[in-house]
Amino acid sequence: MVKELLPVGSVVLLNGGTKKTVIMGIMQFGTINNEKISFDYVAVPYPEGFIGLDTLLFFNHLDINEVVFDGHDDAERRNLIQMLSENPMDDVQSKLIKNSNESDNCVRGELP
Repeated sequence: MVKELLPVGSVVLLNGGTKKTVIMGIMQFGTINNEKISFDYVAVPYPEGFIGLDTLLFFNHLDINEVVFDGHDDAERRNLIQMLSENPMDDVQSKLIKNSNESDNCVRGELP
C-alpha cells in the first residue's frame, strides 16, 4: 500500500468532490472524536493552499477519484517510501522530525 502513495504536491479530485486538493503530507495522523487515526494523506484546497487548520483534509488513497497532477518523485522520496514500508509510522516520524531540525536555513514557528 505504501508504494502506491502519491508524492507531495500531487493534485487530486476526491470521490464526490468538485474542488481539487493538493497533497501536502503522506502517512499522517488526524483526530476524529478524540481518537488518533492514521490517514494516507493530508491535503489543502487547490489553488489556495493552506488557509487555516479548518481547511486541512485527511483522506486515504481509496478516496481519490482522479489524479489531476503527479507531484515530484526522486530518490529522496523513494527512500522515504522504503522507510515507511519497513518501519512503524511513529518511528519514521521521529526520525524525520529529528532530521528536519538539523537545518537552520528556515524559520520554524508553531500553529496557533
